[in-house]
Amino acid sequence: MKKTKHIIVNAVIAVLFIGATKAEGQEIDVLHYQASVRVFPSEQRMENVAWVTLRNPSSTEILRSVSLDLVEMTPEHVEVLGVPATFSWDRATLEVTLPTPLAPGDTNIIHVEYSGSPGNEGGPQPWGGCHWGETSYFMGVGFHAPSVSLMRYWLPSNDIPSDKATFDVTFHVPEGLVVAGTGLLHEVSHADGFVSYRWVERHPTATYLFTYAISDYALVRDEWNSIPIEYYVPRPDSARAVQYFSTVPSMLEAFTSVFGPYPFDKVGYCITPIGSMEHQTMISYAEQLFRHGNAAGSTAAHELAHMWWGNWVTCHDFSDAWLNEGFAVFSEMVYAEYLYGESGYLDLVRNVSQSYRTQVVTNEGMLPLHDFPRTPPSSNYPSTIYRKGAMVLVMLRDVMGDEAFFEGLREYGRRHAYATATSASFQGVMEEYHGETLDWFFEQWVYRPGYPVYILHRILDESGAAQHIRIEQSHDTTRYPLYAMPMDVAVLLLNGDTLRRRINTVATGMQEFSFADIPANTVRTILLDPRGVILKRVQYRTLTSGEAPKAPMEGPRLNSVYPNPASTSRDVIVPLSMGNSNFVSITIHDALGKVVAEVFSGTPGAGLHLFPFSTAKLSAGAYYVLALSEQRTSLTRLLVGD
Repeated sequence: MKKTKHIIVNAVIAVLFIGATKAEGQEIDVLHYQASVRVFPSEQRMENVAWVTLRNPSSTEILRSVSLDLVEMTPEHVEVLGVPATFSWDRATLEVTLPTPLAPGDTNIIHVEYSGSPGNEGGPQPWGGCHWGETSYFMGVGFHAPSVSLMRYWLPSNDIPSDKATFDVTFHVPEGLVVAGTGLLHEVSHADGFVSYRWVERHPTATYLFTYAISDYALVRDEWNSIPIEYYVPRPDSARAVQYFSTVPSMLEAFTSVFGPYPFDKVGYCITPIGSMEHQTMISYAEQLFRHGNAAGSTAAHELAHMWWGNWVTCHDFSDAWLNEGFAVFSEMVYAEYLYGESGYLDLVRNVSQSYRTQVVTNEGMLPLHDFPRTPPSSNYPSTIYRKGAMVLVMLRDVMGDEAFFEGLREYGRRHAYATATSASFQGVMEEYHGETLDWFFEQWVYRPGYPVYILHRILDESGAAQHIRIEQSHDTTRYPLYAMPMDVAVLLLNGDTLRRRINTVATGMQEFSFADIPANTVRTILLDPRGVILKRVQYRTLTSGEAPKAPMEGPRLNSVYPNPASTSRDVIVPLSMGNSNFVSITIHDALGKVVAEVFSGTPGAGLHLFPFSTAKLSAGAYYVLALSEQRTSLTRLLVGD
């Protein structure tokens, strides 16, 4: 999704305890939505009937009632398998008492008759929900709505991204209007001054990705590799649409070449007053882009890429929305590489990196990618998850290499096809193709906020000795992690040649590197990460060999435990950064300071270490993790839920 408007213990230890939150369990599994939606645009009103086929996913619990999300539209009659059912509605949730309890694994069909004037999330610039006008349309997510997913405004649903279902929805609209929708158009019929459009999506679909748009549209058709492409555009603009969207086939070429086959039955774009939004097979595309551009470009590519990353594979919940949006911005880079080669890719990479550091951080502050805060200046879709998310994929590609990275990406898609994924499941697949753990990478880039600020000290020496450099991490390491990253160094020589070397920086404050085959007196300058694929800032300094500071001896530093909050059913990782090899003990303490568990005791080497720890024997509550050595004491918080 791309919004075209601006969106804006021998020590005294203080521990902040915050009550752990418990995620709501999914009590039903919706298999299929069928609906008849009669739309009265001039009255901004709908009269609807929905049939929700659902299953009791429990293996032990009997289901006696069912809750469906339904906002603003009033339920008038409810049946279960043809039997009238009692229900209650609090303007947000429809609670249906089942006439007969639903046994584990059994299915039921809830029949709901309801009507009203569906609205949207509100506010000065409402985005998600139903909009009315010359074009009446639905935008699937809200930037500020607590639920994020907003199908609940017009269809009773289990309105969470993890419960995908198939759809069969017939829209009845006044004659002269056209309905663009998700899936394939199975039938068009006329009766009593209304025209009916039946849209069927046979692939499992998250509720926020099924859409409609109603207007005086012209339908412009195209095709790519036997896949139909449909553009629903204002009737006077049908000729313009042919030229404007002529770039879409090249986007499909680019994405299928690296991501795998297109995963749905059609490609669709419909012009809407606001946009843009990646509804499955029918992208809502902003009118201002269509009116003022010569050809569909990065936004159209971004939304098309969501058909793989966001729709084919959907984030399990919106705390991992970077798996949708970061992937789509990265796909813009892939498209630039397809069009213009490596230089086009790197130009966009550097642009995204700079915009994150200079604009996004200024507006939003430093946010993690996973489980980011949603309160202002953030939102349900902060720019961080787009730009930093894309840069994380750029860096992961650089770490893994192209072959392993793209093979892993395709396998990630296949393994989670038409289903959902998390940051952890993405990491798991990529580790298989990398052949090594990526805990260190995901901990610092996905689960923690920030980015590194490096100072590269080039040590001058006229004696002909080997070139030495020192790389210092100068950002605030009390708030942000020390980073371990492999990266390239470009050594520019006085004779005009450029030599490249690969170095592996570790999570320490200062690290020294020596290039034995490069005399210091032959070097003009040295550049860190000359391609710009690492999200960072760099300062350059020169020192004589006599001025060069010695790397400081640093004691242990605990980074944030993850996942945090934790559950007793899954191990946590305790990350420890060591500036030098030194004895350290890591212990878990309860709220009274009592030692309840030992994580590690020994002498690890310099760098980042990841210690697994089982919380199975801990009770729910708040703890702190303490790392203790002769040089330093470091602590971090751990919350354990049920």
